[in-house]
Amino acid sequence: MHLSDQGADSERLQVTADRWIVEDLSSFRERARYPDLLVAFDVNPERYRKSNGYVIAEQGKPPDFVLEIASASTGQMDVGSKRDDYGAFGIREYWRFDETGEHHGARLAGDRLVSGRYEPIDIEDLPDGGS
Repeated sequence: MHLSDQGADSERLQVTADRWIVEDLSSFRERARYPDLLVAFDVNPERYRKSNGYVIAEQGKPPDFVLEIASASTGQMDVGSKRDDYGAFGIREYWRFDETGEHHGARLAGDRLVSGRYEPIDIEDLPDGGS
């Protein structure tokens, strides 16, 4: 996904950090997740502000992209239950960054939702150590 390919209209774009996402408010206690970064195209930011979070049922679609940054306390959830939940939410791309590779098994990993299941995105390691 390239931002330029999305025709990103800043008035219909939501980019947020450390706020919750849930399918609908009735499932908040059981299903709310707090991604480190969320990007959603063609949504209503005012609805987001009123709810103080991202409610898929109110926006009519899941976010397009979610990123989790590894920590000792959440690293295993990032590659387990969070990945499963984000897939169930219908989030198109789920990325994980782990500076040391210690918690996720790789420094950078991404998945793309294909037919309802996450498929790994190939990442090319560059000679300078970047991806």
